[in-house]
Amino acid sequence: NTTTATTDPTTVLAAQEAPPVDTAPDPGADADVPTEPPAEAVSPPAPAAFAPVTVATALEDVLLRLDPSSDAAALAVIPAGTSLSLTGESGAGFLGVTYGGQSGWIDAAYLA
Repeated sequence: NTTTATTDPTTVLAAQEAPPVDTAPDPGADADVPTEPPAEAVSPPAPAAFAPVTVATALEDVLLRLDPSSDAAALAVIPAGTSLSLTGESGAGFLGVTYGGQSGWIDAAYLA
């Protein structure tokens, strides 16, 4: 009994047309040098913001008032050149200040 093996012609053709597999290492790559991960993107620094003004100086003797109005009751007379802490409040041309532990309002035109 003899058996004859037959070869499928499409298998032979496919094997002949397949490109060879390149398993050789890249000649430019150095296997001993560790690869580093890509650097993270660095954002430019944010522009410097101006700090809010928290201190003002009385330009001349001025009244510390109870409310932001020139008709409001006077709480104290603040001498020219006195440094005052600003509260951050403002209204009707007045700024909120603290002087000697007391909070009140001063006409902004008298402050620098």
